[in-house]
Amino acid sequence: PDTIPIEIASLALNLPLCNGSSDGSISLSLKGGRSPYMIYWPDLGKNVTGSVRTNLQAGSYRIEARDANGCIFKDTFELGQPVKLEIDSVQHYQPLCSYSTNGSLRIYSSGGTPPYVYRVNNQSSTSSLIANLNQGSYTVYVFDKNNCSASQEVRMSAPSPVDYAYTIKIPSCKGYNDGSIIVEPFGGTAPYKIFMHNVRKPKEMTNLSAGNYEIVVQDTNNCAVSKTVSVTQPEQLTATITTAKENPCFGDCKAEMIVTANGGSGKYLYTWNDQTT
Repeated sequence: PDTIPIEIASLALNLPLCNGSSDGSISLSLKGGRSPYMIYWPDLGKNVTGSVRTNLQAGSYRIEARDANGCIFKDTFELGQPVKLEIDSVQHYQPLCSYSTNGSLRIYSSGGTPPYVYRVNNQSSTSSLIANLNQGSYTVYVFDKNNCSASQEVRMSAPSPVDYAYTIKIPSCKGYNDGSIIVEPFGGTAPYKIFMHNVRKPKEMTNLSAGNYEIVVQDTNNCAVSKTVSVTQPEQLTATITTAKENPCFGDCKAEMIVTANGGSGKYLYTWNDQTT
């Protein structure tokens, strides 16, 4: 009687875990014909035999089987693979201040085998939003269920530091309160608020006497810089009178006096009691 044709009794196709990886396998058994069977894999080499093949990439694989009677069975198997795991984009939410750690990254990924795990600088999360970041460079990783991975380098920026320049006008005389400070903020995110000793002030602060003033500039994100600004004052104005030449006779007008001024500021103007200068 005719023998039963050779056919597949069982077949297990195990796909590679990651796109492009070589960890797939094919396992099969035959029935029919007359055992034992010799199974060849022409795509893997003429001397490759056996019912189990491992370390396979995605692709087409042929088998040729011969039974004890020399009858031949041929078949082809398609071994698929997951879609490549990729990071599609990374959305940046920059820190509000140059020194703060309230920045975050939203990672958009696709492919692979969900669910995903996201990692940024050893901070791992099942959420695609990674928070509490400061400005700087980061390597973003995505891992899928099979530990396949994708990565991308990103740069988190932040506003420049809040700062200010200032111009001082010292009081005109010692003890006067006609000095001033003009503040010019820059950096951060405008508009700005200016405070002197915790009291809000305009850019030009007037009617100041000599002393130290704590001035804080705050931007719209409440990022701030504080400095102590010192307003000095002139030295006390003094005058020393010395007699250089006396009158030789009573009633003469030949005497001379020398006035030496110290302190104050700028050039000196000398006025005598006869209104001469």
